Amino acid sequence: MNQRQSELRDNRVVGWLETKSIAVATRAHQACPATRQLPPQRWSGRAIRGVAAGCVWLGILSTSLMIAATANHLAAQESQSDRVELDEAAQAAAERLEQALPPDSEARAMLDAIRQGRGMGPTDGWFRLATPQSAYAWDQMLATYDDNGDGWLTRDEFPGAQRWFQRLDRNGDGVLSEEDHRWNVESASGPVARLLRQADEDDNGLITRAELEQFSQALLGTEQNAWSIDELRQILAPPPRVTATASPMEWPTASQLMLGLERQEIGSHLPGPNVGEIAPDFTLKTLAADSLTLSDLCQQKPVVLIFGNFTCGPFRAQAGNLERLFDRYQNQFHFLVVYVREAHPSDGWAMRSNESAEIVLPQPKKYDERSAVAQRCQQFMGSKLPLVVDEMDDPVGRQFSGMPSRLYLLDGDRQVLFKSGRGPHFFSPTELEEALLWHLAETEPKDEGP
Repeated sequence: MNQRQSELRDNRVVGWLETKSIAVATRAHQACPATRQLPPQRWSGRAIRGVAAGCVWLGILSTSLMIAATANHLAAQESQSDRVELDEAAQAAAERLEQALPPDSEARAMLDAIRQGRGMGPTDGWFRLATPQSAYAWDQMLATYDDNGDGWLTRDEFPGAQRWFQRLDRNGDGVLSEEDHRWNVESASGPVARLLRQADEDDNGLITRAELEQFSQALLGTEQNAWSIDELRQILAPPPRVTATASPMEWPTASQLMLGLERQEIGSHLPGPNVGEIAPDFTLKTLAADSLTLSDLCQQKPVVLIFGNFTCGPFRAQAGNLERLFDRYQNQFHFLVVYVREAHPSDGWAMRSNESAEIVLPQPKKYDERSAVAQRCQQFMGSKLPLVVDEMDDPVGRQFSGMPSRLYLLDGDRQVLFKSGRGPHFFSPTELEEALLWHLAETEPKDEGP
């Protein structure tokens, strides 16, 4: 990367922080009784930019303020509604967490959400705060390279090689647009992903032709030869059954979630390093007992960190996508899986889908047990990705907020260039690939392709 491109990327990181701080200022205007009395004009233009600039200089403060504002809002809601009942063990866990977790933290927002009986949806608890971050956000790339201001990027405007342009052009229309970007960021737990997972009979992240044909036959039957659009819509995407009784093995109780939060099975209490920050260094062992150090890998080429575990269904579901990324980009990037504690052990929040896939195991208590499960996971998915196993107290998983699953891209200085949102909802290899391609576009020579 030349000096100019490095400056552009650093400016985009600052721009990302500025966007966050503007959102904080706007939320402050909406939430504060005093500022609500001011005309909207008084909170636009120079005033908001002044707040934004101050937050940029403080870096992570912008994100912290956003978390604080949302956590306070959740706390206000909680005071107006009854808390759900917890069993004795979960109530004790909740009391310990209330003492330990900072009031403005992502983990406290999750605690408050569980206390109010909310679930694990993409807008609940910490998921609404821990959204994806990228030094290559689409609006920033458009501002950098859209020379004529038409709202998309042509091949001439694109800074990189033809093959990277073609990969980013998801709809194949010859330009890079918001539509291409939007395709990359669909939630990993969205309706299309959930539907396709049903076809993956062995749940290893790859759908074979035989599995697809079997799924089609089971879904559509054999008697009918043609379907209308609405008939298919009702088969593939029916409305939710509001009166259905959920299986206790599939959907957790508030007590199960509270215990999972304390054990950090559903996620780390820490937020993990943000875009623009330097990621902590670590040394962990491979399954062959060889030691790998993150900083050594980063000095050789940029590093993709993949956090996951065997009992996390969305992690398994994305295994095929991750293998494809490794096949395409292993010469340009190091890939490293960090195996962390189980998200859905049989002695915790167990999942019916794991039982169907014959993945039923308790939370490992010893390092050798965790290593054995990691090896079984790697064999089950047929993975070629290099893998290291976190220690039993999860120092790396906690620092990177890697439980149950998460993705990072780090440069040679361990600076974070991409950070996915918290898994499972925002564990998106396609969004990671977008960052990989833009990084290559800015660091490799532009070819003379059409």
